[in-house]
Amino acid sequence: MCGFVGVLYSDATRNAERSDVQRATDRLVHRGPDDEGYFCAGPLALGFRRLSILDMSAAGHQPMVTEDGDYALVFNGEIYNFIELRDDLRARGHAFRTQTDTEVILAAYREWGLACFERFNGMWSMLLWDARRRHLLASRDRFGIKPLYVAALDDRWIFASELQAVLSYSGASRALDLTTLVDFVDYGFTDHNQETFVQGVRRFPAGHAGLYKPTTGGAARASWPMTMRYYGLDGAIDHDRRARILADPTGREEARLVEEFRAALVDAVQLRMRSDVPVGTCLSGGVDSGGITCATAAVALKERAQSCRYAFTALFEEYDETAQIRAVVEHTGVSWFAPPMDDDAVRRVTETFFRAHDEPVHSLSPFAGYLVFEAAAREHVVVLLNGQGADELLAGYSSYIDEYIVDSGVESGPRAMARAFTSEARAGTLGVRNLAFRTATRLAARTMPGLALAVRKRSSARSFIRGSVRRALARPSVDQSPISVRSLDDALLTSISASPLPLYLRLEDRNSMAHSTEARLPFLDPRVVELALTAPAGMKRRDGYNKYLERRAFEGLLPDVVRLHRPKLGFPVPHGRWLRGPMREFFLDILSESSLRARGVYDVDGILARRDAMLSGSGAEVDPILVRLMAFEACARTHYDRV
Repeated sequence: MCGFVGVLYSDATRNAERSDVQRATDRLVHRGPDDEGYFCAGPLALGFRRLSILDMSAAGHQPMVTEDGDYALVFNGEIYNFIELRDDLRARGHAFRTQTDTEVILAAYREWGLACFERFNGMWSMLLWDARRRHLLASRDRFGIKPLYVAALDDRWIFASELQAVLSYSGASRALDLTTLVDFVDYGFTDHNQETFVQGVRRFPAGHAGLYKPTTGGAARASWPMTMRYYGLDGAIDHDRRARILADPTGREEARLVEEFRAALVDAVQLRMRSDVPVGTCLSGGVDSGGITCATAAVALKERAQSCRYAFTALFEEYDETAQIRAVVEHTGVSWFAPPMDDDAVRRVTETFFRAHDEPVHSLSPFAGYLVFEAAAREHVVVLLNGQGADELLAGYSSYIDEYIVDSGVESGPRAMARAFTSEARAGTLGVRNLAFRTATRLAARTMPGLALAVRKRSSARSFIRGSVRRALARPSVDQSPISVRSLDDALLTSISASPLPLYLRLEDRNSMAHSTEARLPFLDPRVVELALTAPAGMKRRDGYNKYLERRAFEGLLPDVVRLHRPKLGFPVPHGRWLRGPMREFFLDILSESSLRARGVYDVDGILARRDAMLSGSGAEVDPILVRLMAFEACARTHYDRV
């Protein structure tokens, strides 16, 4: 896990220098405190900060350049199957001088070209300079676990692992993208497309590779190149296999999928334990992190896989999952750390938390993760496995329930739909009347295609962005784009590719890297993803349980007090208590009248009235719009408004 910066001039005759990337690289020292390196070749300059995890020696230094000088690479992330790939490449005649996955990437590109990305099982963002072809290759992993930002200025492209590094360039735009601001403040959408909160700075798309090639001539101008998609979720579902499962009355096909899912997930855990530094897990009382922790204890040590001896938890008195957590701790024998989550801890880290995020957080829930990674860093545990992605793969959220019920009917008939409705009603996740209304709406959309049931993402009852600002937007915001009623498959694919998973991955990256630690996510192993998505609706939810496939796969591995525990807490934190207590002073400072008026885009009087009502107890217990406003303004004050 590391951080990098790249500058590529669009004019091939220009010579880039270390000074072109030095300042931006210095902004990423938290991502890589162990080493730094630079590479300059013609119009290209690369800067790198290293967090040593594989091959702790100087042999892992980056930028890594091949002995013949043909290729140079900066790489952030891990290729977990690098040992298997290295064996294959050795058999093809390649020699290796390090124990790193970085060197394997270079050899794989030399052997297979752009097709190498399809062979990688891992998380990555990278820049690879091809000296012979004189172009720069950018690539990002299938699901966008690792970040990559790109800005095209008049005469150069800028690449970086964090937005704040791009903004350190004097020529980079700091103008706010107001459509992105509206999407976020009014609707809670962020990270759902390539746009950032700053005009002209984009996220490089997940599952893509792109070539940036300078041209000769003073008139050359940096522009956005075509990118190649090497992975797409549209091919992740094996529809033939799903049909066989649904057509098999014996249940053998279903049982086979359960076994394959379990084997793939356990192997994904083992691959993500490959490390030359200590490994731990994030542990809540839920089935995802509990199952991962139990899987680490079940995996034999081999091929540089560390044992996992540590687990870290965020505990709050309002949300007690101690019984489930202790069951996993006793079952595995891990050392358990639960850092203080009291008011003093929150007050101590409030400013540093918001400083660590160069794009706004959507709520205060990421605070829990921030404190967990901080605790791991104190214990010198550098790698943590976590359960991100499971809910989006296996319909873990209550928002999927109506789509699941309708899809059960589409797949298996009216009786199956009735059973699904009854089981969800008994589970009590949603009120019966609400559940009935939502299910009827979804069913009508599926059975009466002529009925216009496209729905729009609703804003709050009142927008706090001035009407004149909204009317002047250069492109439509999300409330102007219809979101069609979808199948469960479409809902899950959208969750993975657009919202909410991309946001959660960005938060995980910043929380972990703020403390120079690495988060690894077994559920986003491509084999696990494709098996989970292939499962029919009735294997994603059943009998009132979410993530049914996962719960069956963990049978005998995860204690039943966790495996069969129904309530889903997600990542709860006491928003109201914090905002009226340890965060009150920060909250009032960020949302002060002078600050809000200086931004020039808000309905300030409306915001102040809502703010004061919440703090006095006469308004909402927690006002999500005010939380988002605070998060944006804190981020803008630290990163966007600075010159």
